[in-house]
Amino acid sequence: MIKEINEDSDFTKFQGRVFSVIAKYGLQLEAKEEGLLTGDGWSDPESKDFLLHKIKGFLDKHIV
Repeated sequence: MIKEINEDSDFTKFQGRVFSVIAKYGLQLEAKEEGLLTGDGWSDPESKDFLLHKIKGFLDKHIV
């Protein structure tokens, strides 16, 4: 899933791509409840590594 999220180098599409992958696995409500897709980092390309770490933790928690 992380590979699928990280495929495109265009950071302007990163948040949408993350949402699409999360929705594909039916986790959009959990993502919303945990605030996964909110915050300032989504507009800053330099935050990508931090966001990927946050996404990986979310997926590890919800995908067994």
